[in-house]
Amino acid sequence: MLPVMPAVGGVFGAVKLALIKHAPTLLVAGGTTMLVAATGVAVKKSFTYMDEDLVPYITEAAVIEADEEKDEETKKADLTAAQKKFLVKTAKRYAPALGLMVAGVACIAAGHTMQLKRLAGLGAALALAEADKKDLLAELNDEVPEPRTETVDGKTEVVRTEQAGHLLPSEDFRNRVFGPENKNWDPSSIVSRNFLDATERHMNDKLRWQGFLFLNEVYKALGMPQTRLGGVMGWSRKADPDAVVLFSALEDQTGFADGETDEELEKIKTVWHLDLEAPHNLLA
Repeated sequence: MLPVMPAVGGVFGAVKLALIKHAPTLLVAGGTTMLVAATGVAVKKSFTYMDEDLVPYITEAAVIEADEEKDEETKKADLTAAQKKFLVKTAKRYAPALGLMVAGVACIAAGHTMQLKRLAGLGAALALAEADKKDLLAELNDEVPEPRTETVDGKTEVVRTEQAGHLLPSEDFRNRVFGPENKNWDPSSIVSRNFLDATERHMNDKLRWQGFLFLNEVYKALGMPQTRLGGVMGWSRKADPDAVVLFSALEDQTGFADGETDEELEKIKTVWHLDLEAPHNLLA
């Protein structure tokens, strides 16, 4: 039975990735279908609307108005009750069509939003590749690479540079700092290291099982914020059968190097610099 499990996981992973990859198209197509269905349902319901709802209401209202034995206050109350009954029947009649219409619009909007996020992620990946090219050329010419910046959630931050021998906290998907701001961090370097090692093993197990792994899945497991790049880049066993997730965790006993006070630095026993290489565009 055991040899069957990887095969099952591979099929499951292939289907899952296909659904993720084509999710925007499926959402828009599904939403459009719902709008067409809503129109059809509304038209069908309208065929009997006159005879079953509107005419009975008009007739009932006319009878109430013509009743000379009732005073004006009673007539007004009866007309209000008849109107409410008519509106409830009308709402029930067209509720399915309205529901389909709302769901259709929501699906189309979700599909467009998802596509825009993916385009933003692909743009960030392209910018990162261009920055890599510039850094390589600078190194070949014995030049110091310029600090990189990236705009994330409206904030521009330094991406990858060095200062006093320490990597700065980074928005480059390859560099992350695992420190006190993370809920999974522990002052004990042994506990933190064990957590990182266990998470790395779990991510590789998941990669082997489903055949692919998004970078955002790793961020989520580590307790780190997910990014636009993380929703595009990752690892693929199809593109590289030997693909593995490596954190390349480096221990730093001096803490952050971006302006923390001496008092704050004394409280930080150990932080870890993670170098995450996610080489594949999983949505290509």
